[in-house]
Amino acid sequence: MAPQLLAGRDLTGTVTTMDALLTQYALDQQIRSQNGHYLMVIKKNQPTLYWAAELVFREPPVPVRAGERLTSQTQGKDHGRLETRSLASTTALSNYLRWPDVTQVLRRTCRRRNLRTGRLESAVTYGLTSLLRDLAGPTQLKQI
Repeated sequence: MAPQLLAGRDLTGTVTTMDALLTQYALDQQIRSQNGHYLMVIKKNQPTLYWAAELVFREPPVPVRAGERLTSQTQGKDHGRLETRSLASTTALSNYLRWPDVTQVLRRTCRRRNLRTGRLESAVTYGLTSLLRDLAGPTQLKQI
């Protein structure tokens, strides 16, 4: 349904955000052809994208040129949990991935401590976007 909902719309000045189910080459291509940008989640249903994102953010880090990787971090206390969230972006894969106008690959890490039980949780999510870094670096992308 998403391609049909977007069909014929001028997407200039918009960012279409979608979960992993809709991270599809043809849909990203449609968004770009209608002058919009995308920000999409990568999961294992796109194995090549997922593997590349996981690899470029692996610890110890894959060597990248200066300025290719940026990180933004925030902390907050909510719902009885202390959370630390970080968003890292890299431009190192923009010429490697065969994906419509991809400019940045992202890794979001969320670490939570339940203040009542002390239990620790951690979650990592990957994504990609067509937004250039001078339009939206990690600090701005966290807010989308």
